[in-house]
Amino acid sequence: MGKIITSKDKARSADFIRPPVRYHPHMVPGNAFRPPRPNPPRPQPVGRGIASTASVPCLPLASAPRGPLQTGHIGNRLHPSASSDQSRASYPQPFNSTGYSANRNPVAVRSQDVLFESTHTASLAQELSYGGENADSSPEGPILEGCSTDLSTWGLPQQIVCAYGRAGITSMFPWQASCLSIGAGRALNGGNLVFSAPTSAGKTLVAEILLLKRVVETKRKGLLVLPFVALAQEKLTGLQRLLKGSGLRVGGYIGNSNPRGGLALLDVAVCTIERANSLVNRLMKEGKLQELGVVVVDELHLVGDHSRGYLLELLLTKVMYVNRTRSCEDESQPETGWIQIVGMSATLPNLPLVKKWLDADLYITDFRPVSLTETIKLGSFLYNREWTKLRDLSAISDILDPEQMCGLCLETVQGGHSVLVFCPTKNWCETASLNISAQFVKTLPPNTVRTEHLNELLDQLKRTPAGLDAILRKTIPQAVAFHHAGLTADEREVVEGGFRKGLIKVLVATTTLSAGVNLPARRVIIRSPMVYEGTMKGMDPLTYRQMAGRAGRKGVDTQGESILICKNTPEEVRAVNTIFSAAARPLKSCLSIGSCDAPSASVQRAVLEIIVNKAALCVDHIFTYLQGALFACELNSEEECKRYAAGVIAALEQSHFIQTDEDGGSGVRATQLGNAVICSGLSPEDGKTVFEELSAARPNVNLQNELHILYLVTPLNVVRSIGDINFYQFMNIWDKMSPEWQKVGNLVGVDEAALLKGVRNDLKEPLRLSRIKRFWCALMLNELVLETGLGKVARKYDVNKGVLQSLQHGAASYSGMITVFCEELHWDSMALLFEQFQSRLEFGVKRELVQLVRVVQLSALQARCLHDAGFASLTKLATAEPPEVADVLRKATPFELMDMADGMKSNVVLNGMLALPSVEAAQLVITEARRLVEADMEVEGFLVIPNKLMA
Repeated sequence: MGKIITSKDKARSADFIRPPVRYHPHMVPGNAFRPPRPNPPRPQPVGRGIASTASVPCLPLASAPRGPLQTGHIGNRLHPSASSDQSRASYPQPFNSTGYSANRNPVAVRSQDVLFESTHTASLAQELSYGGENADSSPEGPILEGCSTDLSTWGLPQQIVCAYGRAGITSMFPWQASCLSIGAGRALNGGNLVFSAPTSAGKTLVAEILLLKRVVETKRKGLLVLPFVALAQEKLTGLQRLLKGSGLRVGGYIGNSNPRGGLALLDVAVCTIERANSLVNRLMKEGKLQELGVVVVDELHLVGDHSRGYLLELLLTKVMYVNRTRSCEDESQPETGWIQIVGMSATLPNLPLVKKWLDADLYITDFRPVSLTETIKLGSFLYNREWTKLRDLSAISDILDPEQMCGLCLETVQGGHSVLVFCPTKNWCETASLNISAQFVKTLPPNTVRTEHLNELLDQLKRTPAGLDAILRKTIPQAVAFHHAGLTADEREVVEGGFRKGLIKVLVATTTLSAGVNLPARRVIIRSPMVYEGTMKGMDPLTYRQMAGRAGRKGVDTQGESILICKNTPEEVRAVNTIFSAAARPLKSCLSIGSCDAPSASVQRAVLEIIVNKAALCVDHIFTYLQGALFACELNSEEECKRYAAGVIAALEQSHFIQTDEDGGSGVRATQLGNAVICSGLSPEDGKTVFEELSAARPNVNLQNELHILYLVTPLNVVRSIGDINFYQFMNIWDKMSPEWQKVGNLVGVDEAALLKGVRNDLKEPLRLSRIKRFWCALMLNELVLETGLGKVARKYDVNKGVLQSLQHGAASYSGMITVFCEELHWDSMALLFEQFQSRLEFGVKRELVQLVRVVQLSALQARCLHDAGFASLTKLATAEPPEVADVLRKATPFELMDMADGMKSNVVLNGMLALPSVEAAQLVITEARRLVEADMEVEGFLVIPNKLMA
């Protein structure tokens, strides 16, 4: 591995050398901003979507380049491209009526530090109507004068500019330059910024420039917050690849994974919402929040999400509170000492309210690099948004395809493009994928799909823990697949990769894919304007925009098309009209649920967090903090906010989470229980339940086996997603269960009499039913940590494999939370019992394999074979010889996957990779083991110097 220097000082100083700060060439004293010089003028091609750009001086309206179908109003004047017929309606012509077309002449409207790009003043007025701010229309183009689109002129270090260049990015869209320059360039100097742009318009580049510039210039850390694990993992991989060799370190707090060495060894941390909130809490408690320089939030509209929005609001409110506190303490402190907030979203209603809440500059554009055509299919005809008939589809009808969906997919695939089909339910997805693939068998021309590569996809799916899905086995040979929560994460990753590479031509997915993964396609087909949320109901306009926005791949397609299929029923026609006519629901705080006398659990958590973190020491601090939350903008008065604060304090004190001064003073402090709740990441409501449950379990923990511990780390919120259980099947399993396992069941309230009631559908006790379901889940988890395959467990317990994997990962996270909870309460023995299960549940292995499964290339089976062959630790694996490891890996590979043509040089398959020669695969495994050992040593203060003499 290398030579070891046991000097912590040298290790810290030699950790990595930051690139020299390269200040913006146009910065002047006093943090003022002078925009970069423009590029030499060059003609702007028609259809680029911008009338006046940084490279083209603002032209008179009559001479501004524009597309042939442009329409729109500017102020009270009709745009020169509009005809007298067009002047009677504020919406454009068919196929250009989306608000997303690239061929148009946007209008810039400024209101203080707000810059809008919009084709129509009507849509602009709709945007502003929520915030109550006036906006003056302007004939100017939307691009601020003097803004360069050359990436090298925006103050990034040369290493990063070169990294973008290697990725093919040397310039930006004019709207991006304008967005960065808004408000005299305040965002470039640490000011807050909120901006909205359609999917694929290039929001990420703006956010990354601000993030990296802030990190380099302030030498502080940056957080990039994304809503979903898949998106966060994708962004983490992309940033690590982009910044490799730049001197900046990027790590991820995603799911249950933590970067080795923590935030101290990182410059940029990519986080999910929950992990980002916990990270900010920890920094506040340790008094290290000043180490943070910028927080970038993607999908900012999720502040209004009923399940997770309150966490995002808590995160941003805490940052704003700390900024205001610092400002009050030192009024001379410039913005560079603040924590900058950058928020972005493709769909943000009532933006001026968000601007006010975050004290941010605001920029809005509807520019898309690829134009989008939105259509509606009713019967055998295609209509535009105004119900003007565009096309007769009867020519592609088939008796087995009455909705023409297969025909619509076929014509796109024959043109060499891909299709995304969105369905309301998982069953619809599977049925639709089978129907489309069956039609493709008969109608798809030869050589349209790459059979050899599709067979490789099937092989990869066979190697996943769940094995090859029966439906995917039938559909993938025809380049068709489905994607929903019923698939495991490994299966979804293989399917997504196949679609990105163009191997899978048609992907049928549930609506959650539109927000969870970046998978654009040439044509998007939305199967129904209804969605399933317990019952079928009309789709929200925001959900529709996210799905339709997936149409058109930048750099691949010249246009995108969305087709919304509507049945000729009053409900569906009404839902379609609502989608196209109604504005998106205004963003509302999720903390505003409750009353002064009965404050919501989310508000209680908000206040408890800042008390635990010692950011609030008295009642006045709490009131100031709540005033900075989004929900405070929705209250009627300051007095109401004060009453709300008093109600929250009373509720927390009643639950024994905080204590107030006994002499009637205004001081507040957290109890040990309050500390445990916040440090563990539990909500106050869940914290009370866990405390009561563990208090009762501590004297009676059954240690004959691990089942009782697994029951205690089975989270109730995940249990609810399992659905109804088969009591007949449960009775059969119970009868075959060992007495030790049955004893655990009896301890938690499960016995044969209760199961018989369930069989007769006579179990009326909700608490007993909840415990039975939880024990049922604990049995499944017990089998997984005993290394029973996920597919086998799913079949035995008749549960969806995707749901089972969600239970597994949820329990892994929950066990880590319970461990911290016990540590904060000084229940050290209980903490030791729970501590081991986080890694074991995450990977589905016994205790002795926890170290080996950290090698990402190894499956659980390969790790088991290596352990049994004597490579029982990372150190032994890191110092092994490749031929020895190769021999073990060959034996761990199923016979049918081995390529025996080369004799002893048989191929083996590593986790998430294609087949490799066994010695080459062994070398990869050994290299990764060495990297992990070196990283562990670095965390302990050792510096590892590579030995150049080593092979």
